[in-house]
Order: sequence, then structure tokens, then C-alpha cells
Amino acid sequence: MIQRRVFVLLLTVLFAMPALIGTAQTPVPSGATLEDELPGIQAAVWRDYGPAGTFVGSATIGPATPIPEDELDDARLSWISVVVYEFDTAENAAAGFDQLSAQAVGSFATAFPDGTQEIIIEDLPDVGTQATLAGTDFAGGISRIWVEYVTVQLDQYVLLVSSSANAIIRTPGSDSAVPELQTVPLATTIAADGELSPDEPTFVGDGTSTGGLWGFMPASDDPLLMGLVPISDIVIYPYPVPTG
Repeated sequence: MIQRRVFVLLLTVLFAMPALIGTAQTPVPSGATLEDELPGIQAAVWRDYGPAGTFVGSATIGPATPIPEDELDDARLSWISVVVYEFDTAENAAAGFDQLSAQAVGSFATAFPDGTQEIIIEDLPDVGTQATLAGTDFAGGISRIWVEYVTVQLDQYVLLVSSSANAIIRTPGSDSAVPELQTVPLATTIAADGELSPDEPTFVGDGTSTGGLWGFMPASDDPLLMGLVPISDIVIYPYPVPTG
């Protein structure tokens, strides 16, 4: 339980990392829904996608190759995550959808305490059983970050697809073009084409897990990933119980 709670809080901080450059503030994570608080949950898996060569260590996440100085103002896609939840019934999945989509919206109010942000919330009537988009365009100090969450119910499954992009503003008053995040198209494609794999789940932490719920994940060369590659898989429910 404690490990899972810390994991959720670290993910909230991760989304706010580019903002910290300009604000020198630690973001205040919102109250996140823990998986065992979702009625009827059966299983949940998480995959992260990042730039090729990304190093994931105990506290460092960043590109292996420094960004050229003349490209710092350019908005660049930095992260995509896909989470798949399985519930025992469609009714419980609908309740889980409500909790998770509300959590996505609420996170914007606490993750970025300084600066300015524009928040967008939309229903996506043509995606899955029901779906919503929550997005923010945040500017603070010398940094700017864009984050989008798409939450989709697909019968007894709930998908949470998120992506983020950021830019470092070297010259005060300069602007960066809004990046073309593919969160909605990616979530739409997963909802239409993703499915539970009949193969036995095989977990591999480097982002190459197969079988079961991992069958919903997009192919590693899917153009909607915009060049990002799988870098990490996590089973978030049922959470492995340490032994020994």
C-alpha cells in the first residue's frame, strides 16, 4: 500500500518537473485514487514511453543527449503513458471512469501552484463507451509545459492515456508553438483496436511485457507515439507483495 501510494505521488511530480525549472517550487500532488479503492478492480498495468536513450534511475529522468541551445525554445514531446484497468463489471468500470477522470482534472489545480495555465476539459462522445479529455497549457518562469489526459471506458475496461511536452523559454516574452500532442488519436486507436491478449501475461520491466492486458498497448513503432519508445512497464494491481 505504501509503495503504491509513493509511486502515484512520484508520477504527479514527474509531470510537473519541467515547471520546477522556472518556479523553484515543489508541486503539491492531488489526492490520487489508489487502485484498491476502485470497486471491482481486477488488474491494472502501466507502460511509459520516452525518447530513445532515456535514462530511468532512482531520481533522474531525462534525454541521454543534451538539447542543442538553439532548440531550447522548441516544444518537444517528452512522455506518453498508457494505463489499462480491468474491472469485474461494466458498472464498476463506469464508477472507476468517474473517479479517474475527476482525478485527472483535479491534478492540474495542485501540480502547478505558480505561473499561469489554461485548462481544457471536453467530452469525447465517439471514443469507447465514454471518454473525456483534460488538458493544461502551463507557463511558469522560464518553462512551459503541456499535459493531456484522456480517460476512456471500454465496457469493463478503463484506459488512461496521457502525454506531456515542454519547452525552456530562454528569452522572457518569447513563445513556443503548441505541440501536436497525439493523446486523443492514440486513445481513440487503442479503444478501437486494443484488446485483451489471449496469451499468458509475461512481465518485463523494460517495456516489452506481453499477454493479457499488455495486449491493449500500442505497437512500439506506432506513428502516434511520435518517435517515443517503450521504456518501462509496471504492474500496479494486484501489486506484488514482497517476500522473504
